[in-house]
Amino acid sequence: MLNTHIDAMIIQVASIFKLNENKTFTDAEILEATNLLKTNFYFLKWDDLRLFVQQVKLGRYNDIYNRWDMPTFFQMLQRYCDERAEVSTSINKVKQLERNKEPLSPETIELRNEFLRKLDEKKRKTIEIKVPEIDEQQKLVNSWIAEFKKEVGILGGFIDYDGKKLSCEQYCRVKLKEYNENN
Repeated sequence: MLNTHIDAMIIQVASIFKLNENKTFTDAEILEATNLLKTNFYFLKWDDLRLFVQQVKLGRYNDIYNRWDMPTFFQMLQRYCDERAEVSTSINKVKQLERNKEPLSPETIELRNEFLRKLDEKKRKTIEIKVPEIDEQQKLVNSWIAEFKKEVGILGGFIDYDGKKLSCEQYCRVKLKEYNENN
């Protein structure tokens, strides 16, 4: 039986892997991701995972928004860890300088001020919510995908349409062609 800390981790991972109905993972994939997370990112604290999930949901990693698979998830997590390590190293350097109580040289003061400015910029970037705009055609395609999933149950299946068995992609192409012909 899993302990509550791991249960909570699974729930957090599941919440990020089920961001919307078009990009979901199975429970088995979520469990696999959680196991990989425990094995390869064991050094992360619970608060780190929570902050990472929050940043993903707020669009911090928008450059990979349209891709959603396990390697993409772990690329985002590695990017978070790299940023975390960079900030931690910089903070430790500043703390070490303060502990030494030596007067700071103008170069060191400039470096510290630059670090604090970059840290402030990163904090502001984390708070900014960037929601990608979806055009009308994409909204239609999203609705057809939802129809397909409702009818078939999974995106990997086939739907009977006009006497043909169509995959989700084929179904959307046919619906788009019909839409374009009628409008």
